[in-house]
Amino acid sequence: MTEAALPAASARAKTLSLSNRTLLNAGALVFVAGNAVWAAGLALPAAIIVLLGCAGVTALLFSARGRVDGGALDAPVNGGLLLACLALGFVVVVLGGEGHFFFTTDDWLTRDAVLADIVRHGWPVFYRIDGDAFYLRAPLGMYMIPGLIGQGLGLHAAHLAMLTQNALMFALIFYLAGAMSSGRAMAYLLVLYGGFDILPWMGGMVLDAMRTGAWALPARDVNWWASYFQYTDHFTQICFVPNHAICGWFFAVLALFAARREIDLATLGGVFAALLLWSPLAPLLAAPFMLYLAWRDRKAVAWARLAVGAAFGACFVPVALYLVAGAGAIRHGSPLENADFWPTYALFVLVELVHVVFLAALWPKIRDDWKPLLVIAALMLALLPLYSFGPSNDFTMRGATAPLFVVAFLFSAVFLELKPEQKLARVIGVLIIVIGAAKALIAFGIALLEPKWTASACNLVTASRQLSPAGLPTNYIDSIRRAPAWLLIAPPADAVFETVGTNWCWPDHPVFTSAETTAAAQPGPR
Repeated sequence: MTEAALPAASARAKTLSLSNRTLLNAGALVFVAGNAVWAAGLALPAAIIVLLGCAGVTALLFSARGRVDGGALDAPVNGGLLLACLALGFVVVVLGGEGHFFFTTDDWLTRDAVLADIVRHGWPVFYRIDGDAFYLRAPLGMYMIPGLIGQGLGLHAAHLAMLTQNALMFALIFYLAGAMSSGRAMAYLLVLYGGFDILPWMGGMVLDAMRTGAWALPARDVNWWASYFQYTDHFTQICFVPNHAICGWFFAVLALFAARREIDLATLGGVFAALLLWSPLAPLLAAPFMLYLAWRDRKAVAWARLAVGAAFGACFVPVALYLVAGAGAIRHGSPLENADFWPTYALFVLVELVHVVFLAALWPKIRDDWKPLLVIAALMLALLPLYSFGPSNDFTMRGATAPLFVVAFLFSAVFLELKPEQKLARVIGVLIIVIGAAKALIAFGIALLEPKWTASACNLVTASRQLSPAGLPTNYIDSIRRAPAWLLIAPPADAVFETVGTNWCWPDHPVFTSAETTAAAQPGPR
């Protein structure tokens, strides 16, 4: 090759190299694709609107450019970091119970049923319970692509497809966070992140021993020591609620990039709308980040592009209307009326915001464009416990997903950049990491020591009735009578309705081995 040809070859290689922005776009398209598959089951007007939104967000992603040159998104993919994050993503998802290779948490008793119903019917899914007709109404984004694969290859293939999808999404989140700051160490610390919940949990155990004279583990798990609310550590989120974690963490990563001006508001808003089908509360309650960025960049916004982005984002309104259908039947209210709320709340905030205190003490070491995100995250984490929504207070748990990730990322970034001479800060940081990681280590131990159980093929109403005979899964179904005709196709005359079955769903589950042992079992998202 001649010397004259070398620059041209180098330019071609640079053009053809895979950038971090390409990986981010691929991850965002997983959310878009889920919406597109879901839209295929809607009535024609709603389907057209949602599919138009999917096409628009795709166009926004591939036309997006940052306002800064040489940012992390425009850098070529770091192969070593990507491979490490891929390995980490698959390890945590498999240990978290997906695929049922290891112990699987109780939340999957219901999620397996949802996936089985979608594999059998596609979407929509209809149920008949005590003479009334219902349809599946839940955040189904995580199930759409695996369910589609399962319709062709069977339920086992659907479980493997979900495992692969979620592992890749977690790997991508870890990779993008590491590409922004600190590489592999960032990814590992994100998995281990958690508050100081182990301390009040152990304190409760000591108090119980002093009262009774006998030592015993508390009935509640570590995350639920405060009774009314919890901020879930990262590995527990992977085990129990990967759909909420992936959705909230991905939006947090987008917000961090947007704060660096590597993603524009139109792209951020479009992807925000596409996330709703995976977890409505995680992105909706993270909207303050987006509102701040809109205010910050109000004088430099490309208004035409933003208007187009807003129009495409509005095309996901059918998703929002679908998700809020029947929401009034879901338990909600204020926990402030409880006599011990304020003492519990004060201790809760102290336990959960210790990372924020560490960051406040090292304020100058935080990038200036990330400092406002930390302030917003801290305020959100302080205010979310004041309201309750959902059977296990999903408002607080899911609303905290994105701000907790922002805090975890900034804590890890600052800690990993401390100099050797900053011994006190390094020691305190290590103590925070170790104490916060206690919950993750407990979850690792449970995954390795508890016996695994086989995925059930039961439908949702059978699984729900066997777990809680007195109630309906109102956070998963709604009456067909309340479904707008323009949104949902009415069941055809030959429609197959799922009904309550009689076969026991979990014959090899280590706890739920017979109907007699499940009367008080009501697993919920933790």
